[in-house]
Amino acid sequence: MPSHDVVFVGSGFPERVRFFNAIDWSGIDLGLYGSWKGLGLTKAIEATLPRSGPVDNRTTAALYSKAKVGINLYRTSKGFTLTAQQHITEAHSLSPRAYELAACGAFHLSEYRAEVPEVFGDLVPTFRTPTEASEQIRRWLADPAGRARLAAQLPAAVAESSWVERAARVIGDVQSLLAVA
Repeated sequence: MPSHDVVFVGSGFPERVRFFNAIDWSGIDLGLYGSWKGLGLTKAIEATLPRSGPVDNRTTAALYSKAKVGINLYRTSKGFTLTAQQHITEAHSLSPRAYELAACGAFHLSEYRAEVPEVFGDLVPTFRTPTEASEQIRRWLADPAGRARLAAQLPAAVAESSWVERAARVIGDVQSLLAVA
């Protein structure tokens, strides 16, 4: 399994292609996994693509765990076309990727959403623009001790958010409601 400076696993939606194209990746080993070929990435980025297509969960977890920095980007385009005209303008909640990265104990940076600091506090640095992301990436690549300190705390932040934990909570809530009825 390769080890990268920065990893993102996901689909190449137009806003994500623009994001990756806006960053100067010189000197950084970017591992971009998922469906990206022919979607408009710069030639320099496209030349580094390790493979194209779906990535299974086990491989995804291994990639996150071996990376120095994981990236969490949210999709805003509506639909699945390269020319999506409609975009989500406001969203607050975490994505499954946010939970996966944390559960793997992977240090990561996240595009800002209100729920990121609610769930993670200061454990997950956020950004709003590619410029901010680029600054954060370079800052944290230069701080292995800081990355390790934050990463070690991430699994505990989501320990009660697994499917099993949430299902048990829902069942308990349903049983309480039925007992009242």
